[in-house]
Amino acid sequence: MEPQNEQQVMSLKTEATGMMQWANGLTVSTQETANDAMQRLSVIKGMRKKVVDWFAPMKTAAAAAHKAIVAREKEITDVADQAEQVVKAKVISWQHEEADKAEAERKANAAAAKEEAKEETAAAVVAPVIDVAAPAATAAGTSTRKTHKAVDGLSVRGYSHRGWRVRFEAVSGLSTDRLPVVVVGIMAAIVYISL
Repeated sequence: MEPQNEQQVMSLKTEATGMMQWANGLTVSTQETANDAMQRLSVIKGMRKKVVDWFAPMKTAAAAAHKAIVAREKEITDVADQAEQVVKAKVISWQHEEADKAEAERKANAAAAKEEAKEETAAAVVAPVIDVAAPAATAAGTSTRKTHKAVDGLSVRGYSHRGWRVRFEAVSGLSTDRLPVVVVGIMAAIVYISL
């Protein structure tokens, strides 16, 4: 602040300090002192307005300078903000691509594991050969029929007749009243035939 302006500030401060001293020493005890205080109050308000008016051009200049400084700052920070957005967008794009790749790999691995499990299950299941012997003597009015079917590449042979006798000659240790028949397909199951 220039020396002349500093002198004016000191003058205004001295005047305001004098008003404060008068206000501290004021005692209102009569109508006359109350009227005097009210007149002095208008002087105090006038003095305040003079101070505000005196500082107004400096505040306006300071506000304009602040506005100009903020505008210059914004020119540069806007570029930095744009650079930040570009970097973030590229990182997010890369993250999405990586997630898509990981998901595709996960699906491929799951499909391969499923196919491998299916192949292992199909290879592990071996259907036994079932020999079905027709009854030695046939009663009058009955017939015997041979059937031959291919199921999933396996040949299944059998005889249909009342009073079947089924035997497993190749498999030992099986109960003769419940014999397993393996059905091969997508899933394997064991069905028991009771005699």
